[in-house]
This record gives sequence, structure tokens and C-alpha cells, in this order.
Amino acid sequence: MSFCSVLAIAMLYKVFAKIFVKIKIPKPVAETIAVDVSTTIAIAPILAIYFENLSFLSFVTNLICIPLFSFGYSLLFIFVIL
Repeated sequence: MSFCSVLAIAMLYKVFAKIFVKIKIPKPVAETIAVDVSTTIAIAPILAIYFENLSFLSFVTNLICIPLFSFGYSLLFIFVIL
């Protein structure tokens, strides 16, 4: 699944980022959404086949958790250096 995620980001990220910037979403937010949409598209069929379940709530939670964890990792890095 991780290989599919990275491949999807490499192939689809720029396409979705351009689309989201065109519809007037700020660039940092558009980039985050583009990564999430790219990985969701790649992983959804695999999840549906192997787990026989597909949660669309994961898309929304990723939009919330990814920025929070990015901020948290930045703080953690700063505190480790200090």
C-alpha cells in the first residue's frame, strides 16, 4: 500500500494541486488536499478488496490530522534540538 501511495503522489499530486489552486483554494491547503486525494484514490481499491470495507470518513480525518501532525513533528524537532 505504501508503494501505491507514493506512486499516486508522484503521478497525481501536481494535477490535483493545479485543480485546487484554480478553484481559489490557498496553495498550502491545496497541496495538502492534493496529497490526500491522490493517496485516497490509489489506496481505496486495495482497501475495498482486502478489508471488504471502505470508510470515506478517513478522507476528512486526514485533512484534519495531517496538518496537526506536521505542526507537532516540527515542535518535537525543535524541542529535541534544544
